[in-house]
Amino acid sequence: MSKVVEQWHEIVRNQDAAGLDSLLAEDVVFHSPVVHTPQVGKKITRLYLMAAMKVLNEPGHFVYLREVVQANMPCWNSRPKSTVSPSTAWT
Repeated sequence: MSKVVEQWHEIVRNQDAAGLDSLLAEDVVFHSPVVHTPQVGKKITRLYLMAAMKVLNEPGHFVYLREVVQANMPCWNSRPKSTVSPSTAWT
């Protein structure tokens, strides 16, 4: 696992929004299926990621299905917990 992905896991595990500052580049581009257009810049990306950390990590709300890391583009796939059978959830 890359150092960046390990840092991301630590940030999410600890709900450490301040940790995003050292992880994100100033010219980062954030892509999300929810937002529909790329969001450019550290400030706006940090806001989206902080909100996502809060929503996606509320106990019982979402489960991670898989993590795909290719080069410098990690991708996490999650779904509402109510739509996922226990055998397909990533723990």
